[in-house]
Amino acid sequence: MRNAFNVVKAIDDGKVNATQAELANYRGEALAAIALCYFDLTRLYGYPYAKDNGASPGVPLLDHAIGYGETSTRSSVAECYEYIINKLKEAITLLSNSRNDGHLNSYAARALLARTYLYCGKNKEAFGTADMLINDLKSTGLYYLVDNAHYADMYSWGNKLGAEALFQVSNTATSNPGRDGLSYMLHWWGYAAVVLTDDFAQKLKSDPADVRNQLVATYQDGGDHQYYNLLLKCPGEKGYDSPSFDNNYTVIRLSEVYLIAAEAGLKAGGELRQPALDYLNDIVRRANPNASVSDAEFTLDRVLDERAKELVGEGHRYFDLLRNGKKIVRRGGKHLPNAPEEIDWNYYKCVLPISRDEFTFNHDMEQNEGYTKE
Repeated sequence: MRNAFNVVKAIDDGKVNATQAELANYRGEALAAIALCYFDLTRLYGYPYAKDNGASPGVPLLDHAIGYGETSTRSSVAECYEYIINKLKEAITLLSNSRNDGHLNSYAARALLARTYLYCGKNKEAFGTADMLINDLKSTGLYYLVDNAHYADMYSWGNKLGAEALFQVSNTATSNPGRDGLSYMLHWWGYAAVVLTDDFAQKLKSDPADVRNQLVATYQDGGDHQYYNLLLKCPGEKGYDSPSFDNNYTVIRLSEVYLIAAEAGLKAGGELRQPALDYLNDIVRRANPNASVSDAEFTLDRVLDERAKELVGEGHRYFDLLRNGKKIVRRGGKHLPNAPEEIDWNYYKCVLPISRDEFTFNHDMEQNEGYTKE
């Protein structure tokens, strides 16, 4: 965020030598990056919007890179989402419509706006934004849903910036998180520290024709004879023969936009229900051409179930359950030991504590309920 604010200031101070179109795009990228960072900060440190209509504390809202000696206070979750929405709306007017892999463009910002609307309960806006984006992309062909036959290939190294990748954080052989990256964490010859639960693996396997089964592998460790259900979404440059350090991180892809439209349209109801169901079935039938969801089966739990299967490993399930007031159940094999088996948004640890260092510099900073400042 500091870097992005500094980019905006450098543009305002006339320190960036570029055309007007380039300057607008640079500013748009910076604003969208600020919005994205604020979105993640808000959902990590603030309670879900639906719990109290966003009245609880979120994070401090800034309009510049904070300087030495400056302090700030926490704004409400509702104010944070409004800030994020406004930043994204401004960014969209500035960003290019061209594809620029590894960078934010107008389509990525529109997708993030739809996600933000969904998180703060603005369901008609979420559906409208997602619906318009999907139809615009159908016209341009710049991004599109990968078909069933090529689904697993979407996650190969050669397709890392593929047809659905609205925005990915790009990593290279020299610029990567090393052994802390997802590719190494997921790989059976790496740490194998992030695995699928037995229950989730079984959920996918219950439909053998679901193409997403191709992204699950079972590995048995020769030392402790434990078996692991591994996710094959982050192969890295070396594929599955050897663990890699470099693998792009998906921030948002087109499949999620379809699922945003499905959930938002279901919640909004009325004339949006049928097109929302159609979007859900686009994802369901892509996974298995012979499967579909009927109107009677079209429930929030069914949408969340499809999100779990489609977006596994992309950082959504915890927040999907939490923001909908659902219970998070940690059973089913391969969970960390001694972790609570059931939590919901009333469990104080469902959000992170404000760091102790913050109180050293700002005694007035508010701590989250249940945590101390020491």
